[in-house]
Amino acid sequence: MSILREARGIVEAQVDLESITAERIVLGMGYTGVKLSNGEAGVCHSLISETSPDCCDILDDAGHLTDIPVTELLAYTDSWNLFNRILGVATLNALSQPVIRENPDRYPLLRENLINVLDVNAGDTVSMVGMIKPFMEPLKRKSKRLYILERSSPRPDGVYPDTACEELLPESDVVVITGSALANGTLDRLLELSCHARKVAVVGPTVSIVPDPLFRRGVDYCGGVQVRDAELLMTVLSEAGGTPQMKREAVDLVTYIKTMD
Repeated sequence: MSILREARGIVEAQVDLESITAERIVLGMGYTGVKLSNGEAGVCHSLISETSPDCCDILDDAGHLTDIPVTELLAYTDSWNLFNRILGVATLNALSQPVIRENPDRYPLLRENLINVLDVNAGDTVSMVGMIKPFMEPLKRKSKRLYILERSSPRPDGVYPDTACEELLPESDVVVITGSALANGTLDRLLELSCHARKVAVVGPTVSIVPDPLFRRGVDYCGGVQVRDAELLMTVLSEAGGTPQMKREAVDLVTYIKTMD
């Protein structure tokens, strides 16, 4: 079972989906957001560099996306149509929020940026999948060596293509993976390749799902967001806001640390 399918099953078992509708959907330049009738909201990286609107049927429903039942939006997490999948992940993030909040003993959190709590030693080789710019200098400073892997091009000098993951991740002591890998369907494989790392972290607003499936696959840290103002978040996304703007206006950075066996 994939990470997304397992997380979806947890949400479906604990949330009355039939009583919830989508109130607002924004396909922003940075992130896609879904705001629900229960006041919750979730986001997913829009993966603009990986999508091609001309071939995505979801655009035919523009103006009527909020008419789609939440159960159907959630089922989009199984889709290989990337726009559908992005909507599905944003919906899953929104539906995960009450489950996480209502189970504080199962999901203890730190209101900290993951980079501030990540365990990195001076002798570690670190691989970071996704060019997470705020993490680059701290990881270089703390570790022996930092490999950066990135899918988008052109890539700066010294940055490897993401296909180098097959070689570099098994050799790494610490692996940090962008939450966008959840949206584009690569996260399950990346975690398989990271199984021998001492510490594994997944980070980004996209990975604000119930973290159980991630922890069961060897993730030690899950850094996401909690929404404090859903309507303002939707406005930020509609105005092409990214992580800095979301953090400033509408969300808090949080880190979940693996405690389950």
